[in-house]
Amino acid sequence: MRIGFPNTCEATISPTASTVTRRGPYPIPLGGVNFPLEAYGSSRVLMEQTEAFRILASADRQLVLHTLVERDREASVEELSQQVAARRHRVPPEKIDDREVERAQVRLVHTHFPRLVDRNVIEIDWSDRTVALTDDECLDRLFEAAEELDGWPPIDLLKHPTG
Repeated sequence: MRIGFPNTCEATISPTASTVTRRGPYPIPLGGVNFPLEAYGSSRVLMEQTEAFRILASADRQLVLHTLVERDREASVEELSQQVAARRHRVPPEKIDDREVERAQVRLVHTHFPRLVDRNVIEIDWSDRTVALTDDECLDRLFEAAEELDGWPPIDLLKHPTG
């Protein structure tokens, strides 16, 4: 399997290997360097509480996670984008402007989804444009941390002013 590291290089992981071989132009020699898989958040390593709180630090990511839980662990990229845009602009999802939904989708696809995928929290099927929660053990730790937050579940983020 090949994975990319932002602004650095790419890596190759064999299904039976316990290491990652990195090759690229930045802080490693041309021949590559082996690092333990655990250093890159392998699902074999449980998520630490600190990392769980880092993931939950974003209201957009909280809303994505909550929406996935409420929708039986799966939703379309468009549905999630609409929810995030509506929350940000405090209007009902059906009244949100298409441009705002597109901006929310860009934020999700380029910022939030990669972080959630890297931590094995979600899987994305780009052919169907669906996002689903994984069955990884890290979700237990993530939702335990979420329960410690004052604003979880983030239903206050879903309330819209009436008027």
